Amino acid sequence: MGAFQYDNPVMAILARIANMMIVSFLWLLCCLPVVAILPATGALFHTTAKVVRGDGNGVARDFFTSLKGSLKRGIPLTLACGAAGGLLAFALWYGWQLQKSSMFGAVYFTIGCILAFVWVSVVFYLPFALARFEGGPDMYLRMALYFANRTPLKTILRLALLALAALLVDFY
Repeated sequence: MGAFQYDNPVMAILARIANMMIVSFLWLLCCLPVVAILPATGALFHTTAKVVRGDGNGVARDFFTSLKGSLKRGIPLTLACGAAGGLLAFALWYGWQLQKSSMFGAVYFTIGCILAFVWVSVVFYLPFALARFEGGPDMYLRMALYFANRTPLKTILRLALLALAALLVDFY
């Protein structure tokens, strides 16, 4: 009966895995309304950090408390990031069409790719800034840009891993 006692290290690991599964399901559920993706991801980060440290008031309570606190600030950020991403995608498509015919198009497309990388890295770090700090949208964007540029090689590696995970999910 020693293997099934709650004080057993195996049971503690299984409890953490179960908590991570619960918070992942809550994140998936809260991301269904697309405008809540950034606040839900920030709440996922906040709750995951509490689960790993082993403190908190319960997985669901911590998740929804963090989500409630960041919804008002995160929905406008999500909408702004979506609009900027849509405009950037259109500009990249236009630059791709233009690069076939002129040198200006190639320069335009290259600048668009650089801006797309900056946009993706900022959007990648926005939920972390949203979960950790209080302030206005400009402060969150500055913090995300700071985190992205603080260690650029780690940012490139993280974005490459994210792209690989997305490709693997799409493949399977």
